[in-house]
Amino acid sequence: MEQLCTQHAGQWLSQLFLTEKGGVLSGVAAVQPEHLWRAALWHSLCRGEDMAAEELCRNEAVRAWCLEDLRRSCCGLDLGLPLRRLSLVVEPFCCENGLQTPTFQLRRKSLERKFADFLGTAPEALLSG
Repeated sequence: MEQLCTQHAGQWLSQLFLTEKGGVLSGVAAVQPEHLWRAALWHSLCRGEDMAAEELCRNEAVRAWCLEDLRRSCCGLDLGLPLRRLSLVVEPFCCENGLQTPTFQLRRKSLERKFADFLGTAPEALLSG
């Protein structure tokens, strides 16, 4: 499902991890900073401030636009629940950081541990599962 959403979304989205916790569907999106900058400037989400890519990912207006763009892009796909929360990250999910397998599958448990604060799960609760 994440691959379909990624294919339908704008060029700003590189990879997507979706998970459901407590009836809330949340996502972590690895972005392509240069495309996210273009989209943010085009939609007047920032005024061309000189901010690092990480700051752009934390910008509330940018995150809200990305969430809405992703919802629009995936509206025909049955995700089971509406996507409610989205975190943007610059770091890609790859083998080198342990977030992807050599066959390009997401390492879901590793992603859940890395983004436990955002996803609302205590990291120690994930170690037993």
